[in-house]
Amino acid sequence: MNRFPTLTGSAGAAFLLNAASKEGVILAHPLGHVRLRESAPYVTVDLKDRPINGDVKSVAWQVIQESLDVLSARGLVSLLTSKGDTEYLYWVRTENLYELTCVTTAEEQWSIQGHITVGNQTETPPPPSPPFFHHECLRYYRMSKCTSDLFDAYRNAYMGFECLVSSESPKHRHESELAWLKRVVKGPLRAGVPSGVEIDSLLEEIYRNGRNPLFHAKSGQTFHPPHSEVREEIQELFERLTLLLVALIQYKYGNHVIRRWASISQGVQDNQARLAYEFDELQFPYGNQYISVQPEKEVIQSPRRFGQLWAIARVERPTSLNILRKVRFLRQGNDWMELEFEENIPLQRVCRLTFEINMASRNSHQPKLFHLE
Repeated sequence: MNRFPTLTGSAGAAFLLNAASKEGVILAHPLGHVRLRESAPYVTVDLKDRPINGDVKSVAWQVIQESLDVLSARGLVSLLTSKGDTEYLYWVRTENLYELTCVTTAEEQWSIQGHITVGNQTETPPPPSPPFFHHECLRYYRMSKCTSDLFDAYRNAYMGFECLVSSESPKHRHESELAWLKRVVKGPLRAGVPSGVEIDSLLEEIYRNGRNPLFHAKSGQTFHPPHSEVREEIQELFERLTLLLVALIQYKYGNHVIRRWASISQGVQDNQARLAYEFDELQFPYGNQYISVQPEKEVIQSPRRFGQLWAIARVERPTSLNILRKVRFLRQGNDWMELEFEENIPLQRVCRLTFEINMASRNSHQPKLFHLE
């Protein structure tokens, strides 16, 4: 395997690939150079200039996606990035040295189960056996839950929504699709809309900001190509669309047909996140020993990531640490988390290490938080 390249350029980034490249390729992009290494897990980009707005990740992401488009069109390699919102590296040059930032995300899944206490014994009630019921919208709902691509998930959820609405009332001739959705959802399906939802504005967003730019790709009009920089907005809209779809299915056909999910209050989630970020020590493997350092730490409340608080831990690079492969996070001497990279990251030109740690908490039955594009 070719080694991870020495950090160069004014800034740069590395993202995981869905599969290792079978050959080494370097492509010159107007904004930098993209490098694929044979059998390597990361694609890297060295940017010629540091972005004016400081958003290295977004610019690097755009350059890499455009470069992968070109390489595939030329018949050289056809690859996808993976975990682009959750696991990646980026760096920025300060004078002649670099600050390297490592981003990682931990997902906490939970669910609620019911118990019955009889005397001194606690029993879990057997699951009910509801009558079999099927509707075509359930196929689209399943596809939206199973795909690893966010935009595909949204399109399938919307098709399920459209299928459900059309089975309630067909679209009239000369009636716009948005007018039809509003007529049916605010009419015969109105009682199924979740409480607190402003349905007019939600339907406008679902249709104009989600359906239109994801179902069309006409030049001169707004559209969202795959892997474009709108994933956070589409993720949030996807969750709201899915909640509406599930609520309407339950209203129309019964609770036994489709499962909804409970939620934890934001205050409780914030308290859990703050407890999770109470680590006080970082350890780096060094031969058979560990180099221990005390991080400068900050918990970020705004803007949130995945709707949650997130943390930054900064340390000056220990002078004897030339390779980064693994780091342990400890709290009062006890292991809290371990982060391991897919390959050795060279640190010879790095002056500072920054770790951005995201926490995503969700009910295991709700829509995916992570799509791996």
